[in-house]
Amino acid sequence: MKKNLFLSWAFACTTVVCAQQSDPVLMTINNKNVTRSEFEYIYNKNRSVSGSEQLSLADYAKLFVNFKLKVAEAESLGLDTTRAFRNEFMGYRQQVAASYLSDAAADEAYARQQYDSLQAQGEWQQVHVAHIFKLLPQNATQETKDRLQHTIDSIYTALQAGTSFSELAKANSDDRSTASQGGMLPWIGHRQAIPEFEKVAFDLQPNTYSKPFESANGFHLIFKYEQQELPYEKVRDQILSMRARKGLMSKGQEAKIAELRDEYKLSSDMTDSQVLAYEDQRLEEKYPEFAHLMQEYRDGILLFDISKMQVWDKATEDTEGLANFFSSHKANYKWDELHFKGAVIHARDEATLVKAKELLKRIPQTEWSENIAKTFNTKDSVAVRAQIGLFVKGTNKFVDAEIFKGTKSASMKNFPCYAVCGEKLKAPEVYTDVRGKVIGDYQNYLESQWIEQLKKKYSIKIKEDVLETVNHH
Repeated sequence: MKKNLFLSWAFACTTVVCAQQSDPVLMTINNKNVTRSEFEYIYNKNRSVSGSEQLSLADYAKLFVNFKLKVAEAESLGLDTTRAFRNEFMGYRQQVAASYLSDAAADEAYARQQYDSLQAQGEWQQVHVAHIFKLLPQNATQETKDRLQHTIDSIYTALQAGTSFSELAKANSDDRSTASQGGMLPWIGHRQAIPEFEKVAFDLQPNTYSKPFESANGFHLIFKYEQQELPYEKVRDQILSMRARKGLMSKGQEAKIAELRDEYKLSSDMTDSQVLAYEDQRLEEKYPEFAHLMQEYRDGILLFDISKMQVWDKATEDTEGLANFFSSHKANYKWDELHFKGAVIHARDEATLVKAKELLKRIPQTEWSENIAKTFNTKDSVAVRAQIGLFVKGTNKFVDAEIFKGTKSASMKNFPCYAVCGEKLKAPEVYTDVRGKVIGDYQNYLESQWIEQLKKKYSIKIKEDVLETVNHH
């Protein structure tokens, strides 16, 4: 026993040495090693994206360092310990791990075998039909039943006389959810309708209608449009899920468990669940591509959360910072064409229009919309409508007519009076005039400042000799 333990320990040590030699550390960020294979995985994955910018290895390494610095900051703030993070990460890992804990070929063979077997029994046939339905109330008297029988027979007679099935369904069917569509039902497979209905629907020839027939629900007429067989690809997942609904382990898992028992020489005392749990714990060690994918997803969650906290939310919510940034970089924000900043006011009468214009003169533009609604409109009555914002030629016909000397435009229906209030601008006055661009630039500014702080906060060591071997070893 001791000899076996010693050999196992010696083998483990040899494996670690070989791994270190074959996959050396490329960089260390905040005392955390990044191997060459981890870097190559992300580097090659990004290079393979169609249309992506092809950076040099050195330039990409700089971006990768920035990425890892942000992850280090997220970890230092404990973002990797939150319940939300754990739930998202473990949910993704469980989803991906499922394919490693099952034999896909075994599942495929089972699904194909089941399909072929049930195909011979006509299981995968489905029909497309329309119906006319007369509902039989519970505890109906014989008199009511006879009356409904007479009604469905009369409809059948009209059908035989050449009246359209669709029109008869619209006028007579008690299934109001389908009556307006001429009684058309979705495709129906076996065991998806009551037995009496299913038998008649499948026995009919396409483009024919049935005689009236009775079920526990009432009386029916069916018109059959077509019948088809579902291909294997359409029902493969259904076949596999049917086994799961019965509480049975998938054939893929059964095959995988047998394979693992043989691979690891596991004790027969281990349950199937324990075998899968044992393998699940080893996935990162056993499959490098799985380990890299999990690392990428983990770091990606942290990157998103920390970027949102440190950059994105700040850039959108820091109105004072945005205003100051715009003021300091005003020369960067220019327009190629004249803009009009203001409002188009539509009123029900001239007197109301005058009052609205006077109101706008007294208050800042940021308060126009709220005050117009509060002063002139109620829940039941709208006296003034306003279109407020920045306009260029061609974006608003009323602004075009009054400001850009375009063709006079007819007023809005029910609002015969209108006026245009505001000013022409050759360049933006405040950051809100070019809000989207300023926010984007401010984000870049905040991020660059943040990166510089992180570089001072965390240690960075790059092994240039290892970096040179990326994709060449």
